[in-house]
Formats: sequence, C-alpha cells, structure tokens
Amino acid sequence: MQLIKKHEREIIISCIVSLLGIFVLCIAEYTISNNTAISFPIEIWIDGSKILDFFFPLLITLPFSWMMYYEKKDGFINYASMRKERSKYLFERIVSGMVSAFIVTFVIYYVGLMIAILYLHPQTLVNDNILYRYLWGYFQANNPLVFGLIWCVWKGLVGSVICAFGYLIALVVDNIFVVALSPFIYCTVENFVTGTLHLEKYSITTTYILNRLSPAKMSTVNYFAGLITFVLIGTIVIMGIKEKAKRKDCCENIN
Repeated sequence: MQLIKKHEREIIISCIVSLLGIFVLCIAEYTISNNTAISFPIEIWIDGSKILDFFFPLLITLPFSWMMYYEKKDGFINYASMRKERSKYLFERIVSGMVSAFIVTFVIYYVGLMIAILYLHPQTLVNDNILYRYLWGYFQANNPLVFGLIWCVWKGLVGSVICAFGYLIALVVDNIFVVALSPFIYCTVENFVTGTLHLEKYSITTTYILNRLSPAKMSTVNYFAGLITFVLIGTIVIMGIKEKAKRKDCCENIN
C-alpha cells in the first residue's frame, strides 16, 4: 500500500497514457482493417502501430521525465538526499520511470494486438505471403498472440532504456523543453543520419519498429546493435553535457 502511494503519480499518469495510446491504436487499426489489403490479421496491428511508433520516444518519456526535472529544479532531490543517499534515491526514481515506461508500452501494444486479432476483421483479404520473408515471419503469421507477447516485452525493455535516457537528461539539462523533447529529437536525428549513411541496422528505431527494414536486411543482431549503439551514444551525450555544465560553473566561480 505504501509502495502504491509513493508512486501514485506515476501510476495515474501511466493509466492515462495507456488509455490514450490504446484509443489511438484502435482507431488506426480500425482504419487499416477497412481500407488496406491484409493477408494476416497481425498486419492490422503492425500497420496500425506506425503512428504510435513515430512518436514512441515521446510517448514513454514525456509523461515521466518532467517530474525528475522539477524535482531537481525545486530542490526536492537535495531534500530527499537528507533522508536517503542521493545516488540511491536517483537510482530508485529512474528505475520507477523505467518500469512505468515498460508497463505503458506493453499494455498499449499488446491490448492493441489482441483487439486486432480477436475483434477486427479485414475487409480486403489477399493471398500474399510477403510476411513470411521477414525475420520470424512464420511465427508472426501463425502465432500472433504468442509472438506479440514476446515482442511487446522486448519493446517495453527498449522503451524503458529510452525513458532512462530522458531521466538522465533531466538531471543535466536546465531547459524543460529540451528535457521533454530530447529523446524524440535524438531518435529522429539518429534515424535520419543512419538512413543517409545506409546504416539503418544500427538505428534505435530498428529495435522497436517491427519489420522496419526489408527482409534481406533484417537479422537478430540488428535489434541488439541498435540498442547498444543508443546506450553508447546516449552515455557520451550525457557525459558531454555534464562536463560542459561543470566547466561553466567553474568559470562563473572564478569570475
């Protein structure tokens, strides 16, 4: 009971974001089922998810990272550090945000999948087995609910890592707009750069968008490569911002 009360704000926000996400996904899936040629029911979910996938970094960071920003700005972190070690408190807050991002991601996408598979019926059916050419294509087509369960867990893990990046940015940046938009901007710019350089397999977007690349370009390694690249670059970015802030403070103290 105390745990629920302690994280009441995250729980309420997670519920609101989940309901809104499910609503948007269901509308998109309903539109796809009525206006697109479909071979397998899971394709309704895959195509319907594209609108949410585009805003995915915002979806799982914006509702939570602002809380860390204001805790830092208002000095609450310093107050909390008097009762609990600062590093331990920050670790717990970041983990709490990661768990919230994971749950929101899993609930939105898996509920959307169940609705697409169990309740929506495509108006135009075609005999096209292109899905089989993709990585795990047979699994997707023939066991969509089981595959979707595994995929949503993976997507939730990726979302939690992106959310952690947003929390860490909130600790080193003093602009709320930068804090709110930095994960989305990073993913958008990174997607553009890797696409221009034909290095899409190393993009973070490849790790959370199902069947994003052509079948010939996809492999299991792509998913881990994109996530590892994101962690490495994200760490460098945060360390760079933190070091710049330290130098600025030193110069101001000298003056």
